[in-house]
Amino acid sequence: MLYFEAIIDSTLFDMKWKLGKTEKNYEVPADYKIVGYCIS
Repeated sequence: MLYFEAIIDSTLFDMKWKLGKTEKNYEVPADYKIVGYCIS
């Protein structure tokens, strides 16, 4: 359980969220809108 907790802490809680559209082109369908993204 301790190992699982370490993985969750390092992957889910160490992210920085940005609002708005990313500069990269991910070929998102036209009927979708990007409102934010995360940087790990």
